[in-house]
Order: sequence, then structure tokens, then C-alpha cells
Amino acid sequence: MANVEVDRCIELSPHLDSYAKFVRPIPNKDTTLHTILCSLFPIKIPGNVQPEMINFEEIDNTTERDEICQKLRGIKESKGDIDISFLKKEILTEVNYNEYEVKNSSKSEERCFLYSETLNTTILLKLKMSTYTRWSYDGVDIYHRQDDEKEIHQVLGSIPAFTERASFIVNGLERVPIAQIIPAYGLLVESNMGTTYTAWIRPKRGLQVRFTVQNSGENRGIIKVDIANICRQLDLACFLKIFSFQEEADNLFLNKDVYKKNYSEVQNVRNPLSQEQMNFVTHHLFHSSHYDLSSKGRKRLNNKLAKSLNDLHIISSDDSIINLTKQDILGIINYLLNLVEGLEGYGRMILIIWQIKRSCLSEINLKR
Repeated sequence: MANVEVDRCIELSPHLDSYAKFVRPIPNKDTTLHTILCSLFPIKIPGNVQPEMINFEEIDNTTERDEICQKLRGIKESKGDIDISFLKKEILTEVNYNEYEVKNSSKSEERCFLYSETLNTTILLKLKMSTYTRWSYDGVDIYHRQDDEKEIHQVLGSIPAFTERASFIVNGLERVPIAQIIPAYGLLVESNMGTTYTAWIRPKRGLQVRFTVQNSGENRGIIKVDIANICRQLDLACFLKIFSFQEEADNLFLNKDVYKKNYSEVQNVRNPLSQEQMNFVTHHLFHSSHYDLSSKGRKRLNNKLAKSLNDLHIISSDDSIINLTKQDILGIINYLLNLVEGLEGYGRMILIIWQIKRSCLSEINLKR
């Protein structure tokens, strides 16, 4: 009976499917490992530290010379006769990822238990390497491949292998993965007893951003922005000005009384971020190479902001876009301002959750 229960647990274990989705013995384009590798390549390696100045007449390869002439013909037609005696030459090596291969370990489970070894699988990358010559003249780059692509097999490393019992064997000990609860990606809106509303943007990869609006007192309608651990309590006016959203936000929200308090601070606002910090934040919020909401996170954010963007007559970002966009920022600001103004259709679920929390706290206090 015990064996039946164990077999049933293994059959229902979600870890088998998770591991299979990450890496498969058969190359699969839908695995997480393939997605990660695609984001790392291509890699461009300069062949020479400083570009050389080469006389055009000294280029031996006639095909290469004809290709350069054809590319520069447009410059000649627009600027008349130009002197192309000397061109800047650079050698570049480009490495592209093709696919990966999983090689199972030759070790048996019994050997790993006996000699305190780890049961591993080896990841072998299949790469393609090409060498290019880049000729540059007056801002125009001409790439010429020097030779055919070469296929390279490179060992990426080893990862623990899954057994049929949904476990790992590490240093001779059997380890079982434990499921963990991770925060949902996307947009989360919270209320602090109705005095403040907070909108969290939780990405899969990248900086967390939090918008907090006051709903009581003299500061009612004032929005502050927190960007990870880089900047705290940044004025909304400053945030809009830094990322060039100010003009569009003013056109959309100046008819809202609660927004005017933020707008009054725009003219005399001081930018607390250095140029390096601004570049860093921009790349880690608005570029997909450094920011990833995940597909589910994007859908949650679009669903949450659907009514807000519709009221602004703005089309929501496409589900395939994983970085933040101007529409997202404007939609969140409008959502928070509408919460403060108490417009119909906003904050209903937040109010219900707050009422449930308050009733639970009351029950606990009564029992005490």
C-alpha cells in the first residue's frame, strides 16, 4: 500500500513537468533554457583593439571592393565626388547560438550513493561562429563575411539530473525539491485602511516600481514614486519630467483636481538622479533586454488597467511586450487618481478585500 501511495505522489508531482519544461533530452525550442540562451547571443568579439586605416586601392578582394563601391554609391550621389582613399577597417567575430544538446551522465544512481557523487547531465551548446570585416566611411558601415560559418561544440556545464522518483542525488544524498510560493508578476494595487493606495509593478526580471497616492489630509492626490532601492519618495512631477511623460500626462490629467497638486510642482522640481542613474533606470524599466514582466504579468497588468486606459482612449500594450511602456505608466496614474476621486468601477475589489481584513481583525480582537 505504501508503494502505491509513493508512486501516486510521483505521478502527480509538478516537479517532473517543471524540469521537463526547463530542459529536455531532445532539443526543444519551447524550453526555458532555450529562451535564456537566445537572450545571451549573439556575442560580438572585436578582432583588433583599434581600427586600421586602409587604402581603398590596397583591397585585394575584388568582390569586397565592388561591394564597398555599391554601398557608398548613395553617398556619392548625395554629396558629389568624395574621396574614399582611406577606409576604417575592423575585424569582428560573431558567435551565434543554434541549439543545445543534453548528455546524460554515465554514472548510475547506485554509484552516486556508494561514492557520494552527484548525478549530473551535461549541457552541450552548438554554436556558429562567423568572422566579418567591417568597413566604415562617413558613418556608413559595410559588413563583409570573410569565411563560411564554423560550427562549434562548447560545453556549457553540468546541472543536477532528475531521477524517476522526482528527486536529485547530490553528493550521495537524495534531495527532493520543495515547491515555493513566488509573488505574482504584474500589477498589484493595495490599500492601507483607505488612507493611501499603492500600485506595485512586480516584474520577473528588472526593477520594482511603486506608486503611492495619499487619500486623506492636505496631501490628498499627491503621488510618490519608489524605484527599487535607487530612489525613494520621488515626486510624480519629477518622474514624469525625467522620462519625458510630462507633456502627455498634463494633457490627460489637468482636468482632474487631484492631479493639479502634482502639476504645481513641475516647474520648480529638481532631478535627484544623476545621468548614470537615469540611464540605468531607463534600461531596466523600458528595454526588454533588462526588464521582463513575463507573459502572465503582462496580461495581469493589461487586465487591471483595461478600464483606466479605455477612459483615456489609449490602446493597451500588446501582450507580447514584456517591458514597461508609456501607456502602462499613464494607465497606472489614471487608475490611482480615479481611486482617490472615488469614480465608479475603480477600487471595488480593493474595498472588498479591505472590509474582509477589517472583519477578520475584529474577530481576532473579540476572541482576545
